[in-house]
Order: sequence, then C-alpha cells, then structure tokens
Amino acid sequence: MARRQQAWKTSVRLLLDAHAGDPDPERVICEKARDLVARAAALGWSGPPFDVSVLAELLDIKVEYEPATVVEDAMLVPNPETGQFAIKVSTAMPLARQRFSIGHEITHTFFPDCAETIRLRGGRAHAGDAEVEALCDTGASEMLFPLQHFRRDAALLCGPSLAALAELRQQYQAS
Repeated sequence: MARRQQAWKTSVRLLLDAHAGDPDPERVICEKARDLVARAAALGWSGPPFDVSVLAELLDIKVEYEPATVVEDAMLVPNPETGQFAIKVSTAMPLARQRFSIGHEITHTFFPDCAETIRLRGGRAHAGDAEVEALCDTGASEMLFPLQHFRRDAALLCGPSLAALAELRQQYQAS
C-alpha cells in the first residue's frame, strides 16, 4: 500500500487529506457519490434509469449539450468568477455515454483542486491523471447504478448471465 500511495498525484492526496486522511481514494469517491445519491433520493430522485443531470443540479452544476465541434465527449468547465462549474456534453455521443460522462465530470468536482486543471480523456490527459480518471469512472458508476437499487434489480434477474446483464443495461440505460 505504501508504494501505491507514493505514486498518488496531488489531486488524490488532496482528496484523501480532505477526508480525514482516509487511505483509500476509491472508498472516498464511492462514499461521496453514495452521499450525493442519498441526498437526491431524499428529494424524490428515482429510477432506473437515474437522471444524473439532477445530481449536477443539486451541486449547482449546469449541464450544457453541445455539438461535437465544441466538445468531443464531455468536459468540466470551471467559472473562476463564480466558483461554479458547467459540464459540456457532446450531443454526438450515444445517450448512455452522455449519462456516464455527466457522472464522470461530477466526480471530478469531488477533488479539491478540480478547478485548477482541465483533464481530457482520450490520450490527451496530463501525465499522472490515470488514477483520477479511473476514480471518476468509479464515481460515475455509483451514480448510474445506485448500489441498493442495482443489487435488488440484479437479484430479481435470478443470477448472473449475459441475458441478465443485457436486461440491466437496458433498464439503467447505461453500458
């Protein structure tokens, strides 16, 4: 574990420091995503499918749908004057990808330094951002597949199978 911690970049260290030094960044991300999901559920958010743009609204993040000429996939855009964020999402992407990308970008806001660095997936990310990107994927998954709902729905499908997986994908409108 100590060797892995040495490899963590500033963003992950700041995340851990902001959470009483919890040594597991994946656990911190899951907890933050689950807390956001619980907050939304308390306000009547339901699914599946679960509308992740509602989660953005709860955090006062504006979701803007743009053509591929403006944004290739999705990106988090900080407003230095207001301290707020916008998520730009490409309309050229399939709906399931748009939904995942919104959750991914929301998760970037869990990192205390998220406004300082623009990170882009697809080979253009800054060196060392692979762990941050993987953690953001984890957060997006927690938002699209809220654990208590997913466990219940998976159990109703009578065990793991390709057919059950296809059914869950359809039900949750995710891939």
